[in-house]
Amino acid sequence: MLNIANAITLSLVFSGPIAFCTQAFFVFRLYSFSQKKALLVFCSLLVITQFAFTLMVSIATDTTGVLSLNSWQWFIIFGLFITICADMTIAVSMSYYLKASEPAFGRTSRVVDQMVLYILATGIITSISSLASGISVH
Repeated sequence: MLNIANAITLSLVFSGPIAFCTQAFFVFRLYSFSQKKALLVFCSLLVITQFAFTLMVSIATDTTGVLSLNSWQWFIIFGLFITICADMTIAVSMSYYLKASEPAFGRTSRVVDQMVLYILATGIITSISSLASGISVH
């Protein structure tokens, strides 16, 4: 049976790679829509930086057995800020390029509108979650 400390460490270890894979997929999809290399590089840097921050916090927690919020507080807050920036950039850009390529057909247009709404909603939900985490750490 896992105790609380091991469960938190395990959660930290797996959350970074899962978030990285998910956001890397969306960055790839965004590049497929936009074909803009600058946007690809910017979003990739955000996602890789976020992964590096999560990995460093995971390693620190794993090696010491405990995460001292006093010494890692600004590091964690900055990592969460990068997460918000990545989520919002991907969501807004994906919505923009999806809407820009919208066909003139009524039914297809409604599907595109629903997809844009879904993309914005999920991006906002993850951003609010990261913001709440940052506020609770601060």
